[in-house]
Amino acid sequence: MASNAFIAAHDNPFNRSVLAANARYFHGAADVAHIINADHDGDRQAFVARNLDKVRTGLQLGRGGARTPALVRCPACGRR
Repeated sequence: MASNAFIAAHDNPFNRSVLAANARYFHGAADVAHIINADHDGDRQAFVARNLDKVRTGLQLGRGGARTPALVRCPACGRR
């Protein structure tokens, strides 16, 4: 998310809970091919910008000022 890249992610509850509407999702090879070949130019920059913002605001300062992830539990299943 912080790499300034357009994200194509496997469609599963965890990825959807983290990325929300800021990625394209796939189930198999045909979906990946479609994502690669489709024209997403308008979407790509918006997805990247929202993901970078999520990374910036989703980190909190921990002990000693170290940055730690705000999410310590899986949003999809609640497990650590």
